[in-house]
Amino acid sequence: QGYGNLSTALALPLAILPWLIMACFFSFIYWALPYTSVSRRAALQAGFLTAAVFEILKQAYTFYAANALGSSIYG
Repeated sequence: QGYGNLSTALALPLAILPWLIMACFFSFIYWALPYTSVSRRAALQAGFLTAAVFEILKQAYTFYAANALGSSIYG
């Protein structure tokens, strides 16, 4: 799509990379911040689920902003 002349083999990893970084960030937050012991597996599961839901909500808002708002600037 927006990667110019990159091969298809590189396009998919480059499309997944931002989501993967976000999932690792959320996992780290769930593992490091609580004032209790959290297993790394539980933190990874929660981080990846949170990143997936966050991405779905980002896409839903993009769709809403592009279609429902139309050309209205202030609502």
